[in-house]
Amino acid sequence: MGGHLKLAESSLIWLMMSRLASNIRSFPCVCLLILMTRPEGGVAWAQSPEDSSAVDAWELELSTRYLNRFIDNGVDRNKDKPAMGTGGSLSHSIGLAFSTEGIHTIGSDRLFDQSWASISYERAVSEIMTLTLDYSHYRFSNDSLHALAALTNSVSIFADLDADPTFLTFSFDRYFGEAGASYFGISLSSESSRGRLTIIPQIHFDFVSQTVENRLLPSRRKGGRGGMKADLVGTTTVSGLSEIGLLLFLEYPLGLGFDLSCIPSFVYSPTDLSAEASRFVWSAGLDYSLDF
Repeated sequence: MGGHLKLAESSLIWLMMSRLASNIRSFPCVCLLILMTRPEGGVAWAQSPEDSSAVDAWELELSTRYLNRFIDNGVDRNKDKPAMGTGGSLSHSIGLAFSTEGIHTIGSDRLFDQSWASISYERAVSEIMTLTLDYSHYRFSNDSLHALAALTNSVSIFADLDADPTFLTFSFDRYFGEAGASYFGISLSSESSRGRLTIIPQIHFDFVSQTVENRLLPSRRKGGRGGMKADLVGTTTVSGLSEIGLLLFLEYPLGLGFDLSCIPSFVYSPTDLSAEASRFVWSAGLDYSLDF
């Protein structure tokens, strides 16, 4: 998600990670949108030089969440099992952020566990556009977990266009290792509120170009979507649309820096990277933020 929803976010915690609910990348885009539009000023690049000293320089964010399944860019990340995610981030008003997150698949005895750490830098290039550069390193329990498990590093670029109350995000993710992989995303979001409840609907489109070993393709392991026996030897080049997601981000402040968030979404994944074409995905979490 495009756009580091690339893991929520309430946050830079999820700033380039995540992309959660339906997609790690879409969640950070949503969270970045919330940071940009917070009444207290959000992140410092949204401030003018005159009032930048009025905001705190650092922001610490912690989060924990439940996911009924973990999908990213149309890739099944934990074989459709429920999971718990915990993470944190530390960001500075100059636009630099460090974040980390871990995903534990419930009942898997760590078989599907995965984690990553990111460093990102964001900068406003105009009144309506912000660019973000992100580097992430991933750790997986084994390199056959899914189609991206052998690719342990990625570089991402995000371009966020603010046409308040509508936000458009473009993202490009390049994964390194083995044959590598490239993903491109477009997301459209709009923010509204009902009392203290923040409501952000979003639609996103992800596209892929990747050569994958057949043994790592969920649709092949399950015998193919058509029910015919699939060849697990050799490779398949997957390209084109990898995911369409419709999600609704809901956030409610509890006070003292705590927020509740929930993200129901519908995901359509037409490629062999996913075992099923259409699924309902949701997550719910508790977030904490502290400015200092």
